[in-house]
Amino acid sequence: MSDELAEEACIDGAGPLRFFREVLLPLSKTCRAALFVIQFICGRNQYL
Repeated sequence: MSDELAEEACIDGAGPLRFFREVLLPLSKTCRAALFVIQFICGRNQYL
């Protein structure tokens, strides 16, 4: 994450929770989806 995003959120009046919820969570959506798929496949393979 770049410092510019945090600075822009601060200028817009976003607090730490709002910054996390509206900036960091959407940016990490693809990473979370990939981790979900990997965990699902590993869990499924344990039962096969």
